[in-house]
Amino acid sequence: MSTNASQPNRAAVPIAVTDAGAFRIYRKDDGNDYWGLVERFRAGALPVAVLPNNNSRRRVYRVEAFGRRMVLKWDPRGERTVEEFLLCCLHGSFYPRLMFQVRRAVANGCDFIQDVHLVAVRTICGVSLESFALFDYLDGVPLSEMIRDYRDPALKSRPTPEQSAAALAAIAELHRYGLRHFDPNPTNFLVGDGGALKIIDLSARCSALFALANDAVKLKHHFGATFPVEGFLNRAACFLIRSHRGFMGWQRRHKRRLKTRLAARFRKGRTPRR
Repeated sequence: MSTNASQPNRAAVPIAVTDAGAFRIYRKDDGNDYWGLVERFRAGALPVAVLPNNNSRRRVYRVEAFGRRMVLKWDPRGERTVEEFLLCCLHGSFYPRLMFQVRRAVANGCDFIQDVHLVAVRTICGVSLESFALFDYLDGVPLSEMIRDYRDPALKSRPTPEQSAAALAAIAELHRYGLRHFDPNPTNFLVGDGGALKIIDLSARCSALFALANDAVKLKHHFGATFPVEGFLNRAACFLIRSHRGFMGWQRRHKRRLKTRLAARFRKGRTPRR
């Protein structure tokens, strides 16, 4: 598998920043009315197709506009958890940062990711309450569909060595362009014509240090691939993320065991001990 998406290099287009009501709008200044497209969606006048999405708080749609297919992401709730609020205060709103990072990477020749055409964010005191983002739609088959029984956790299927090596190379190349993924699992890789590997659903929610470490941990978890991590701070970040994942896994297992014991006691007609 190759990491070259076989797409022509896309020139960097200036990003215009404007306001429309309560929204701050970041759009590519290429002559297309991207915000008008979002307004049609908000008015219910835009035909859309719902796309699969692992985030229950986000809505993802495929739309036909400007002679091509695009992906519209809608976060109706914005940052609501304490963690998201702190990250937003420390690093700024997620989508605008991602748009500028992607623009810089595209200008340097990165052609295997989704370009960002518009970001619209409604904020209060810098915290996002609602956001829209318009991306390129990339054709391809999700890598998860090419991994036999990937969705069955009991079988614990693993990608082939070739698939793992391709994913590792794709993330390494992504890092060379100054981008991080934060969740490199098989559903976020697309295999295009000729085996070209493309990456979707990038993130810019935290610092580059922890995003790099999280990429390394997730690659090991999903692909069994070891991503080279250099430097004391990067290794320390990896240790913290692994420790956090281990604690959260233990907590989930403990809750399941507790629920099982409580259900067994109630079935026997006994009051559970506190």
